[in-house]
Amino acid sequence: MVEKLGKNLIAVAIVIAGLIIAGAFLYVNQGKGEKIAGLLTAQQAGEKVINFINQYLVEPGMTVSLVAVAEERGLYKIHFEAEGQEYDSYVTRDGKLLFFQGIDLERSIETGTPEEQPTTEGESETEEKFSEEQLEILAKCLSDKGAKFYGSFGCGWCEHQKEIFGKAAQYLPYIECVDKETQQMTPQCQEAEITGFPTWEFNGKKNTGLKTVRELAELSGCPIRTSF
Repeated sequence: MVEKLGKNLIAVAIVIAGLIIAGAFLYVNQGKGEKIAGLLTAQQAGEKVINFINQYLVEPGMTVSLVAVAEERGLYKIHFEAEGQEYDSYVTRDGKLLFFQGIDLERSIETGTPEEQPTTEGESETEEKFSEEQLEILAKCLSDKGAKFYGSFGCGWCEHQKEIFGKAAQYLPYIECVDKETQQMTPQCQEAEITGFPTWEFNGKKNTGLKTVRELAELSGCPIRTSF
């Protein structure tokens, strides 16, 4: 999704919509840097997050810089600057899970409105419509061809990907990557080296980000039936 974003878009769109988006980003600790009893210091966590963003999420020539780090509710709150604007993200103290949006659940309940999610350049208010039968056939074909859809229960874009298929989402080859009880990455997704959600895999090749119906058809080789 990064390659679809133009330089004229503000940095938050690039950062939040980069690999998994408005939900949770998974940062797998590669063992770089020092640790304190299995945890990172605030400064270490901040530097790792900024290095990760600069290396994987922003366009060439764009740089995100660390402003401040503070511990908040058992997490590290990372305050960073991009393109003259400042934003916040959150990372677990072991440096493994990175969240680009903190959602105030109490506020959401009071207002009754979900947090807005950023849109990408490829999305529009008038998305192409497909019948339930077309979507079901495509979803089953994706599974038959061995495609894999890696996601997390806390990933907003993963939910949106499912919503695109409606009732046919039950046939998608979805793989949950985060254990709800431990909040840790599942062994299957660790072995698959999944670093962001949603991530699709076709013939052993990974493709990260929300996909349209036609993109999934093209990437998988599954045809979309136009008549029945």
